Amino acid sequence: MAGEALVWADIRKNIEVLQLIISLKEQKDNGEAGAISRKPANTEITVHRSNVLVKRGEVPAQKHVKESQAKKDTCVSFQEITVDPMSCQGLSILQERELQMRLHINNSLNLSSYDASGSSVLSQERKKLQQNPVKMLCKMCGNKIIEERKFERVLELPSEHWQQTSRNLCCHGNVSNLSSLQEASFNPSAEDCFLGSYFIMVNADVVEATHLTITQGEMVIKCHRCSRPVGDIVMRADSTGETQVRGIRIYKHAITTYKDDVFRNYTAEVYLSKIIQAKLQGRANFKFLIRGESSTGDTTAYALLWILNPDSAVLTNVPTLKSKHMGFSHGHKYLQNSTDSTKANIFHGMKVLYKTLIKSKNKDLKKTAGKEVITLPCEMCIQLVIILTASTYSIPPTLRQMEGFMVGYLMS
Repeated sequence: MAGEALVWADIRKNIEVLQLIISLKEQKDNGEAGAISRKPANTEITVHRSNVLVKRGEVPAQKHVKESQAKKDTCVSFQEITVDPMSCQGLSILQERELQMRLHINNSLNLSSYDASGSSVLSQERKKLQQNPVKMLCKMCGNKIIEERKFERVLELPSEHWQQTSRNLCCHGNVSNLSSLQEASFNPSAEDCFLGSYFIMVNADVVEATHLTITQGEMVIKCHRCSRPVGDIVMRADSTGETQVRGIRIYKHAITTYKDDVFRNYTAEVYLSKIIQAKLQGRANFKFLIRGESSTGDTTAYALLWILNPDSAVLTNVPTLKSKHMGFSHGHKYLQNSTDSTKANIFHGMKVLYKTLIKSKNKDLKKTAGKEVITLPCEMCIQLVIILTASTYSIPPTLRQMEGFMVGYLMS
């Protein structure tokens, strides 16, 4: 991997522009970045329609170093898009290690066809769950959550906050039956399975109650064997004011289906991304305070988020997005012996500005108006901070901060 070129590109889909950054750092033969093991010479970079060719010339530091070992060429291929090399603008070198330029995108068909809402994914999941009986297990330990059964009805739910959205869009009050629409609820029967963006909703009688742990006073459901959160209880007040169990929500990232894993592509990162995306619907304010709630009911603020772009696209060959190794960071290992290292793939997700919060400094931030609170279990808050921090070190150093915030990504 010595001499490999790292490419990072922020795709601005609305104006079809690629903000391309190529790392000019040298790497040691053991994979570490930042330090130069041999004296560098000129680097020639050629941009083609579907790839970038980086030619490095090096002057051998010792006589026994062969010329073939001292010269490294890398071709980084763009997957799914093509660019116009003649449209290059804003060419500059920052901090003597990053070459930046803007390029026009010729082919954006693959970008426009991306389903950010996930409706096509839900449709595929619905078909699979309807076709055959399914048994759902805890993804962590394999504990049985739902016994094998065939659902008679598998239906897609509307967006998570559709009731709030309807109030925002219908504030004039001229829509007939609006109040009854907003109070409507979805109560699954024992033969129903309702699909949400990051969860499934089933009747309480369907789940294996003896295999789950439900702490009194809490809505979170945990696996009895490994204590991992796998879902929550949905409550609803009836006409008399009494609270009743409306259904059980099971998180897709926490379960696996026996034989054919319907939810194999769901991770904790996708789960967190979907929760934030659901909060954005029908809102003009994209600032959130992430607050963790412990089993004792105590709350702690963990992070302040500012959603810069909820539908971001990144073109990169940085290994961190595929293997969680740090790509542009000094002193971290690069992915070695990878057959995909010269391919720059497109990743879709959410671009986030964030601040991690210290407990003693949270009082003023909690009281600040204009920030909606998202409450999660403390374990998920910690995982969110870790994911955002890891993504920050995968992007070029010149792009890691903005307006006093750190820049991170949540991939969907």
